[in-house]
Amino acid sequence: MKQNITTYDLDTLPSGTPFKKLSDWCEEKEYTDLHLSIGQMIEFLHQWPDRFSFGSFSWKDTKSGYGWCVEEYWTKDNGGEPGKGGVKQCEDAEELCDALWETVKEVLK
Repeated sequence: MKQNITTYDLDTLPSGTPFKKLSDWCEEKEYTDLHLSIGQMIEFLHQWPDRFSFGSFSWKDTKSGYGWCVEEYWTKDNGGEPGKGGVKQCEDAEELCDALWETVKEVLK
């Protein structure tokens, strides 16, 4: 089971503001490496309560088979109503780490 993001995963993050937000957060938390673990990504997602409410994650049937689903709820500031509706992002990811990374990248936009 993949436990943290790789250098390849980091290369999929756009340079500029998203990268700076992530590196600033890691520096604030005194993490010396940007290769976040599953726990660190969950911690990161909980840092944005004004924009994003992290729901849950589970193994589900997706369009192309089974994969990880990360349930996310966007707040009013991001076009949603807090606690209502929400967006369920199902990744065709065999690894929880990869599904969480896709959610982290979405929040960093």
